[in-house]
Amino acid sequence: GTPAQQGQWGPLLEWGIQGKHMVQLHTGDVLVWSTGENARVWDPETGGFTLVPATFGDLHCAGHVTLPDGRVIVLGGVNGDPHIGTTITALFDPIAMRWTLGRPMNFARWYASVTALPDGRVLVSSGDNGTGERVLTPEIYDPVTNTWVVLTGAVRDQSLYPLMYVLPDGRVFESGPKTSTAFLNMNGSGSWTSGPPNLYSTSGYSESSVMYGPGKI
Repeated sequence: GTPAQQGQWGPLLEWGIQGKHMVQLHTGDVLVWSTGENARVWDPETGGFTLVPATFGDLHCAGHVTLPDGRVIVLGGVNGDPHIGTTITALFDPIAMRWTLGRPMNFARWYASVTALPDGRVLVSSGDNGTGERVLTPEIYDPVTNTWVVLTGAVRDQSLYPLMYVLPDGRVFESGPKTSTAFLNMNGSGSWTSGPPNLYSTSGYSESSVMYGPGKI
């Protein structure tokens, strides 16, 4: 960008490198955090930061999406050491500028993927639990009722931060990072069906991807 643009975004970029997690809010501001205790909201018009600490747990290595009402939901985190997850359900209200706790997940999760569903609910899948073992069972959160449903029929060994996308027919597609992909049907207790083989795979959990059009990844 131009020097002026670089100057405007400089404080956020500097904090973002430290912060790890960034979410653009519907207010136009940006929520950024690493541990949760150092969470803050950046105002791009003034360049200033407002501290909004989440003091109930370490939200680093969590997953997050924005709910239809504009709140940000953050699921999981780290309990001291890498690969040791938490059950935290954290909700940030950009109007009230404060965090609240939702009902905890049934499984502790570190590096889980969080997917916003078309009906306003939230899917969380994979992650490592409180003893460092992989969580094989996804679950769905309803922000209206503050309740969780465990998809006991959808057990699958996924990578950390699997690449999960909602398809036009309502199914969720795990597109990577393994060569074996799969479709998640969330009816009843849930079920998986095999998808087309991927042309690449990695053993890491820092890959990036994007849905650039409906059903196109």
